[in-house]
Amino acid sequence: HEAAPCFTGNHVGEAFHVLRERKIKVLPLLDDEYRVAGLYVLPDVLRAVRGNPENYNLDASGRLRTCMSVSTYDGDAVERVRASGKYLDMVVVDTSHGESRHSFSALEELKQARKTVRNLREEFAELDIMVGNVSYDEAAQELAKEGPDAIRVGRGPSGICISREKLGGGTPQASAIYKCRAAVDVIDPEIQICADGGIRGPSDFVKALALGASSIMVGGFVAATDEAAAPVMTRADGTQYKEYNGMGSAKEQRRSMAARNR
Repeated sequence: HEAAPCFTGNHVGEAFHVLRERKIKVLPLLDDEYRVAGLYVLPDVLRAVRGNPENYNLDASGRLRTCMSVSTYDGDAVERVRASGKYLDMVVVDTSHGESRHSFSALEELKQARKTVRNLREEFAELDIMVGNVSYDEAAQELAKEGPDAIRVGRGPSGICISREKLGGGTPQASAIYKCRAAVDVIDPEIQICADGGIRGPSDFVKALALGASSIMVGGFVAATDEAAAPVMTRADGTQYKEYNGMGSAKEQRRSMAARNR
């Protein structure tokens, strides 16, 4: 295959012409020593050429805001964030059981989440940090003491989540949001609550916000949009869908022993 041409400097218009002419979606960007220093990606180029910046979530440098998920298990959260450096706007300390670990060793994972938040906050003061998931007010309050910017609430409300079904733990989402918001307010009212799961229609947005959430996470609700990740796939009967990669998904069940154990 013929290699795609590369450019030095900021030539968005020229990059757009080449991307459209060659019918490609990615174009390497080289530095003065002809090393790969970045990429022109078609959606970003289209945004720069045609879009209104006010329609996009951009940082002060005009870049799309970026978020990275880190685990409480591996102990490498700080190193991973350090390696990503200046391009990160937010980090999510991500565990499906913020208040327990596979229904045994109570509080072990909560302690790990607290430790991860503490370590990140010490080194990355300007970085937004969200931690979760929890569904009990006591757990939300314990996490709030470590000073995250947001706490993610929801265990089991999503259509693809198996936590509540398999482990018997969790709180119905409306109650979880309301109780966690009240508990966190005792520590710091500025800490945000993100409602994760159970958003099946427009009214669920309103309910989550009315109960105390500041933001929501959605999957299936936006799966049909062009911006949503993963390619559109077609079943034999002609219906279309997008594949997801949650720990309860068939793909992860095949790939991961941890997913099967859960």
